[in-house]
Amino acid sequence: MPDVLDLLMGLDKARLPEKKVKIKRLSKECGEPVVFSLRALPYNRVAEIKEASSEDMAIDILLAGVTAPNLRDKALLEKHHAPTPAELVKSLLLHVVDVSGSECREPVEDFEKINEELAKFSPVLAERPQ
Repeated sequence: MPDVLDLLMGLDKARLPEKKVKIKRLSKECGEPVVFSLRALPYNRVAEIKEASSEDMAIDILLAGVTAPNLRDKALLEKHHAPTPAELVKSLLLHVVDVSGSECREPVEDFEKINEELAKFSPVLAERPQ
């Protein structure tokens, strides 16, 4: 079995995990899949955001991790009457899960678990817009 230190020394640079997530409520409203591309953030980037953020730290982390769509697009902001990307997120997404992974958790799994638990608790509530 190889030594873990040797394995780590062989890495050029750690690749940040990426994942595509279908946003069910928006997909239903649009009539076709709405898929966000997410990339994990390195620890130092999350620390910078936490240090600089206001009360909307989770949204700031989300904005840093979303690689597509461009939530800073001027036309998109204007369409949804959002003065800032954070306001756009608040209007499009109704609950926010910390996607930074800064707490050694898998944010996409957390999001999926929350929705599964919500469906078990109340299928009617789970069908409401999120």
